[in-house]
Amino acid sequence: MLIRQEYTGRPFSGSSNKLMDLLAVLHIDGSEGRDVLPLIHQVLFEVWTTAWTPQEDREIVDPTERCLALLTLRQDGSFKEPHDVTGIIAKFEYCMHLTFLQEIHHHIQADAQSDELEHCLALENFFVEKTRYTFS
Repeated sequence: MLIRQEYTGRPFSGSSNKLMDLLAVLHIDGSEGRDVLPLIHQVLFEVWTTAWTPQEDREIVDPTERCLALLTLRQDGSFKEPHDVTGIIAKFEYCMHLTFLQEIHHHIQADAQSDELEHCLALENFFVEKTRYTFS
């Protein structure tokens, strides 16, 4: 909902066609009762490996940051105190770690000649701090 065009009324800033296609397939397959876990993994991986670039002044384009902003919004319109937000951020980071770990293991199964470290280093920029991706 934080990404799809029909909710925003205009194209989502910075989103890729691949992400939009995955969301469309997830919507269709999810309604047919298929196993959607691989699709959810692909959507999360695509979201967390995209370098989100703001298109307008003060616009939050990263869907994870949008979700975090909404989850930390109080009923009166103010934001929660930092100590109340730490747990939410920790859950996001844990989910990100699991997503990237799943991706590393998927690559190892597909390429038996490689090792975990090689694939971990290939994805490192997406799950370390001080990069332009969501984890930062």
